[in-house]
Amino acid sequence: MTGFFSELDEQSAEGDDAPKSELLLCITSDRGLCGAINGNVAKYVKSAIADNTAAGLETPLIILGERGLPLLNRDYAENIKYHYAQVGL
Repeated sequence: MTGFFSELDEQSAEGDDAPKSELLLCITSDRGLCGAINGNVAKYVKSAIADNTAAGLETPLIILGERGLPLLNRDYAENIKYHYAQVGL
C-alpha cells in the first residue's frame, strides 16, 4: 500500500488546499452470514461515490472482505485500488 499512499501525498502536495480525492474503506464480511449488511454497505459506498463525483472528487476505494468486491466491481472497477480478504484468519 505504500505506493498508493505516496501517490496521494504527491497529489496533495501539488498546490491548492482543496481535496481532490476522498478515500473510502469498504468493510464487508468474507461469508454471507450477515444478512443484508453487505448490500447496505455497498449501497452506501455507491451513494458516496456518486456524491463525490458530483462534487468533482475522485474516490479511490479499498475493499476489505469477500462480499464487497462482486457488489462494487461491475460499476466501480476503476475506483477499486486494493482488495483484501480473509484478514481475520
